[in-house]
Amino acid sequence: MTLSIGAQLFAIQNELEKDLHGTLQQIAAIGYSEVEAANLPSKESASTLNQALDSVGLTCRSAHFITPMLLANPAAAIEIA
Repeated sequence: MTLSIGAQLFAIQNELEKDLHGTLQQIAAIGYSEVEAANLPSKESASTLNQALDSVGLTCRSAHFITPMLLANPAAAIEIA
C-alpha cells in the first residue's frame, strides 16, 4: 500500500483567497496529490473548489470544520464535505 502526503489548505488560506486556481496549481506542481479542506475561500463555493481541484489533478480526502460553522450552517458543511 502506498501512502500519500497531502497539503492542509488551512495553512495557505490567504493565498487561496487571492488566487484559488493558481495556488492549487502550485500545490500540485510541487508534488502533492491530495489536500485537506478547511476554511474555504469566502468567495468560493464548494463546487468551485471541487472543479479547481479536479482541474489540477488534486483530490480532497478530508475536511475539518469549526463548531460554530457546523452549528450555524450544517448544510454548507455537508456540501463542502
